Amino acid sequence: MDISERMSALLTALHMTPYQLAKELGYRAPEKIYTIINRKSKPGFDTLTDILNRFDELSSEWLMRGDGEMFKKDSNQTAPDIHLGSSPVAAAGPKSPIGGGEPTREEPLVPATDKPAESRLEGGTADEAYWRGKSVRPLAVTVDRLGNDTILLVPIKAQAGYRQRYFDLEYIKELSSFTLPNFNTGTYRAFEVEGDSMHPTIRHSDFVICSYVENWEYIRPRHVYVIITPEYVLVKRIAGDLKDKKTWVELESDNRFYTPAYRLPVNEIREVWQVRGILTTQIPANLYEAQERLVTVIETLGRNATDTQSLVKDLISRLAIKELEE
Repeated sequence: MDISERMSALLTALHMTPYQLAKELGYRAPEKIYTIINRKSKPGFDTLTDILNRFDELSSEWLMRGDGEMFKKDSNQTAPDIHLGSSPVAAAGPKSPIGGGEPTREEPLVPATDKPAESRLEGGTADEAYWRGKSVRPLAVTVDRLGNDTILLVPIKAQAGYRQRYFDLEYIKELSSFTLPNFNTGTYRAFEVEGDSMHPTIRHSDFVICSYVENWEYIRPRHVYVIITPEYVLVKRIAGDLKDKKTWVELESDNRFYTPAYRLPVNEIREVWQVRGILTTQIPANLYEAQERLVTVIETLGRNATDTQSLVKDLISRLAIKELEE
C-alpha cells in the first residue's frame, strides 16, 4: 500500500472528505490532499507532521512506511473522534453539521439512500433519481409580483452563507434579486466570481448568470458551470461526461496557470448551475493587443536578421579584398 492508498484509507476510516481533512489541517484549499490521493505528488514532511499532530491516535509508522496498524495499539478505539467546526463527528459515522458559524442542518443535503457516499452513484433506482434530480431537495426560488422567477444575486461576501443555506427559503429571501431580458423563464442565479482561474473568459468580480441544472445527465462536457459544495462555490469547466464519472468529476480552469485539472468527489456536489451569460465591467481596450505585440516582435527580428546578413556579407567581401591585396 503506497502513500496515496494510505491517505485514501485514512479518509475512509475518519469518515472525512479531502475538503474536510484540509480544513482540519488548517489548509485554505484541498489541492494538497488531492495531489497525494491522485499520485501527482508525495506528501512533504510538514504535511505528514500536520496529520500526525492533528490525530494523536494515528500511527506514524503506518502513515510514513505502511508498517503495522493504522491506529496505535494502546488506543481504545478504532478511529478517533473528529471535530468539524463546533460539533463532534464520531468515527462510527454520525451525521455532522456542514460548516460552522451559520445555521446548519443535521445532515448533508444528498439523495435519501442508505448506501455509503462512495457508492451512491454505482447504479440502481436511488442513483438514477440522484442523477436526474428526482431525489434532491426542492429548489428555493423567488418570484416577482407577476409570478415570474427572478435572478438571485449571490455576491462573494454572501457565498459562505449560500453554501450552507442554499435550501433555506428564509435565507434566500434575504438575497437581492433582479430581472434581465431573455432570463425570465426558468430558475437563475447570478454568482460573483472570485479569483482569476477562468481568465480570460471570466474575470475576477464578474457576475455569471446561470440556469439551474436539475438533471445532471444533461451536463455538457467542456461547458462552464458553477458547482456548489459545502466548502466552495466553484466556476469551472466540467471535463468529459459527468454521468460517466461515477465517483469523481474533473474540473478545469481556462487560466493555464491553474493546471492540471483536479478531481472533485461527486457526492460533495450540492447544486450545479450552467453559465448562460456574464455581467462584466472589464472590457479590454484592445482585444488583439498581445497579438499585435507578437507580430511587431517577429517583424523586428526579421529586419534584424536581414541587417545581420548584410553586415556579414559586407565583412566577408572586405576580408576577401584584403587577402587579394596581400
